[in-house]
Amino acid sequence: MLTIETLFDEEFYLFQNPDVVDEIAAGNFSSGLEHFVNVGQFENRDPNALFDTSFYLEINTGVAAAIEAGSLTAVEHFISFGQFENRDPSPFFNTAFYTSNPELATALESSELTPFEHYVRFGQFENRDPSFLFDTDFYLSQNQDVVELLNNGSFISAIQHYILVGLPENRLSTPPDFRDNLLNITGDLEFWEPQKLVILSEMETQLIFIALF
Repeated sequence: MLTIETLFDEEFYLFQNPDVVDEIAAGNFSSGLEHFVNVGQFENRDPNALFDTSFYLEINTGVAAAIEAGSLTAVEHFISFGQFENRDPSPFFNTAFYTSNPELATALESSELTPFEHYVRFGQFENRDPSFLFDTDFYLSQNQDVVELLNNGSFISAIQHYILVGLPENRLSTPPDFRDNLLNITGDLEFWEPQKLVILSEMETQLIFIALF
């Protein structure tokens, strides 16, 4: 079962939040997880590379209203409701795309895992693609340094490296011809909610919506 503890990525959180590192050093918190549970989630900080709080609230206005009312946090909503309603937690994870693999779809039917939980626990380490915006094999083939960083344990997966490092460095996440022709794609548009096609540019609010259908 997906929980805050299993969703949380300590390395990612500390990398993204140097102020939390200072808080831990000062003895105010024992870990990034403790900070996130007690403070970070209420400040809309992201628990891992695959849960983008700003994105989740932007595409789920009803959830945003509930959070503003103090009912629950974005990550609490996703864990309790969103993942079971196939709400996407990030522009880099699309449920319909991920489950379009017949073998994986069959496996999920016989398990208690949601598609996103499967990707967090298994898929990212099996080099499965989370959406058509990230081609894992391509990314690794073009970035030997990432392969080495994964092998020595500096990063847990290709997608984690991409979101933390590759995206700010403008590394390609898909073959260039795919990006150039993305707006001409019709077959994959079924994998996105109506009127929302997210096209990659930068990260941490460096993602922009450049095409609306």
